[in-house]
Amino acid sequence: DWSSASSSDESSSGLQATPRKAEDGDAGETAVDYYEVAPDCWHMFFVSIVHDLPHMWQQRRFVYGHLLRAVFSGLVNLSSLALQVILIHYVKEHLVDRQVNQLQEDYKSYHAHAFTPQGDFLENAWDDTPTEDKDSLCEAAIVHSFFIYAIIAVWTQRMIQEHRETYRLNRHIDMLPDLPNSRPAVEMATCRLDPDTSEENWDIVSLKPYVRYIVYIVVLLPKYAINLYLLFAGTRYIAANQSFGALLLNCLALQFIIGIDEMVFAGLYPETTISELARTSIAITVPAHTPAARTAEMVQGYHRSLLLTVFGILWPYIYLQHLQQVIPGYNNDLLGPCRRFLAELETPPCFWSFLGCFPYGKGWSPDAD
Repeated sequence: DWSSASSSDESSSGLQATPRKAEDGDAGETAVDYYEVAPDCWHMFFVSIVHDLPHMWQQRRFVYGHLLRAVFSGLVNLSSLALQVILIHYVKEHLVDRQVNQLQEDYKSYHAHAFTPQGDFLENAWDDTPTEDKDSLCEAAIVHSFFIYAIIAVWTQRMIQEHRETYRLNRHIDMLPDLPNSRPAVEMATCRLDPDTSEENWDIVSLKPYVRYIVYIVVLLPKYAINLYLLFAGTRYIAANQSFGALLLNCLALQFIIGIDEMVFAGLYPETTISELARTSIAITVPAHTPAARTAEMVQGYHRSLLLTVFGILWPYIYLQHLQQVIPGYNNDLLGPCRRFLAELETPPCFWSFLGCFPYGKGWSPDAD
């Protein structure tokens, strides 16, 4: 394994993280918190920047293994990001915009034929509207406010999960100390042998300032941007659906797009790299975990969770009431007519008892023979 070739000098650097259980009340004592690295392209790219870039150039020559993995990680991560953006873009242009155009035309026709110029609803005109036109309008997701609110809330929660994973990586990177300029960059990641399995575990224990800036620019900022883009584009995609069945299928399509980075990572990276990433952690030296410190950390975590919970509740409402452009200015004037229309379609002719519901011979006559 080419990655272990430099483990001897790295593990003797003096920065090797050793887990220690802190005793309550130990003044001035420290412990090491280990944070796992997620198995996806973004985290792999981060690890490659920290671990491979410092090792690419040694003794005035390139080390091919580290160079190969650094370039491969960058290209794969860029490809994963491009696939997500391209798919969402084409879905927007060739599916969402077409659905929005058709829905707005149907809604315009509805206003023209089922209302007076003063805006009074004409029950008879609505009854005379062809069933297929009613069905096209009444199955639109945006007509069913509670249902679409619930679906957008679930999508928002999914994007909150993506954001929180990115934020946690951001927070852990911020907690890593700067590696002094007098120390070589290879000491940002150290090798630690597991006492039980004798396996090599890689700990990211510090960052050079320039490496931190590189990670911000090429990992964290693009990840935050794609999360925000997917939140807006996915919410519009959901709101523009014209049928219940298509809505559920399109939600699966959105989940497929979000999972591209995990699929690409699992499909393209060799098994040795996947295994090594699973044994890589961000190791942060912190003050001893006294009961008061643990409580304060828990409270901070719940404060962040409360803010995200409030956002998850408010975002669907804000979008549907103020930001949606599927039917601009929609005032729920389809709710009543569509409720009656769908009730007629969804009420079965028979309920509980089948006696007399399905009679024989109603369409037969002696002349038919």
